[in-house]
Amino acid sequence: SDISWPLSMRWPLAVWNQLFHDDQPYQADPQQSAEWNRGAYLVQGAGHCGSCHTPRGWAMQEKGLDGKEPVFLSGAELDGWYASN
Repeated sequence: SDISWPLSMRWPLAVWNQLFHDDQPYQADPQQSAEWNRGAYLVQGAGHCGSCHTPRGWAMQEKGLDGKEPVFLSGAELDGWYASN
């Protein structure tokens, strides 16, 4: 593992999850079409597009998890590689 001690232990991940993990299921937007909601579900869930295309915070958390946040999918740099929007 490239992760240094003590972060390579499991307990820091439990703390990180308490601070940043969102375990809420996708909620379809009733104002949008079925096709739009399917696309949003794939982007926000299964495809986890925000993992590369959304800026990260101080603890490497995604700064936005869905379209409600203006930085969601706005482009981000990670390990010297830029994923545009």
